[in-house]
Amino acid sequence: MKTICLSPFLTLTTCALAAALSACGGGDDAAASAATTTPGALTISAASNASRNGSYTPTGGVFTSGADSGFNGATADGKFEMEVLWASNATIKRAAVWFFNNANTPSATISFFGCNGATIACTGVSYDPASKQVVFNKVAFAQVSDAGSATSTKVAGGETLTVDGSITAK
Repeated sequence: MKTICLSPFLTLTTCALAAALSACGGGDDAAASAATTTPGALTISAASNASRNGSYTPTGGVFTSGADSGFNGATADGKFEMEVLWASNATIKRAAVWFFNNANTPSATISFFGCNGATIACTGVSYDPASKQVVFNKVAFAQVSDAGSATSTKVAGGETLTVDGSITAK
């Protein structure tokens, strides 16, 4: 089963549903292996908005998009969501975390932070195929216009934060 990444939430939900169906004997068994990961720990620090600082254990699923692979995840408390996309040679194509501002209100907005592998280098983010680990080595992320494209741009006067730690993506 090929997962189409329409949005991080939809991909994660699709993978979880496929795993549940597979566990019950229905659905496509090939999708079940991509449904969950063993969590790792990420630390957000030096955030312009101090309420974003803390240690988190995002969980999620691995997806494929053509020849590329990636990880979509979220924290159980809904503090942030994330996505990392890497090429078949393990080169990081983009990485992002995003926070929901004013959640559950009509004026809810999202603050994206990350890199696009092109105009905003993904220095400090790596994927190790042998251990299936995505590693963030004290990565300074600037606020960006969106998390899902190679054309995202830095937000003028935007926030910054640092991401450190690793997650298992298998």
